[in-house]
Amino acid sequence: TAPLPYVSTQGGNWDTTATWLHGDVQMIPNTNGVDWNIVRTQHAVNSGNRSTTVLGLLVDNNRYTINNDQSLRVTNYLKIDGVLDLTGESQLLQDTGSIVDYSGTGYMERDQQGTSNLFNYNYWGSPVSTAGAMNARTYTVGGILYNGGTQVSWTGGNNGSPSPLTISNRWIYAFAEGQENDYSDWIYKGHNGLFDVGLGFTMKGSGAATADQNYTFRGLPN
Repeated sequence: TAPLPYVSTQGGNWDTTATWLHGDVQMIPNTNGVDWNIVRTQHAVNSGNRSTTVLGLLVDNNRYTINNDQSLRVTNYLKIDGVLDLTGESQLLQDTGSIVDYSGTGYMERDQQGTSNLFNYNYWGSPVSTAGAMNARTYTVGGILYNGGTQVSWTGGNNGSPSPLTISNRWIYAFAEGQENDYSDWIYKGHNGLFDVGLGFTMKGSGAATADQNYTFRGLPN
């Protein structure tokens, strides 16, 4: 009955034996000091109050939620066909040489807060991408930026608006460092311009009454 890999059998907390196939007789993955398990989640599983380390993770369908500001460390292989949801300050950590299988049809969600002020820039780097092969990943700001489960709306005007969340694409620039290292190195991209992974962008706020605006970055992890 040894699960290879470990497979979820119902939704629930990672540390609940009923969550796992043969969990009543087998050690729960990533317990007792073992951090080289391969795990396949097929149900709505949450991390509970634990940080988790696995050798391989396959999020087959439904949603695997990392909550309570915990970390998920994948040392070798990650494939997402469902949703990997990092809530609060939860983080995905991948060791050097760890592989993301970009044939996955799902996505990761990562919330971040930026200034809502219409006249201040946010300077962003995207934790996710949406296209390209390994070591050649790309994204557009319009393709990755969400307001919860809804894509952010865009306007060509100077100012955005908070409801529905609308951002001006007038202020989306990339910095391509050249010999002069001056303002001429800022390149206008807009929300449909293509960015290479690792290249950040500027974006102004929505004008919401609160100081911070929450955004959800959605795509496959870099």
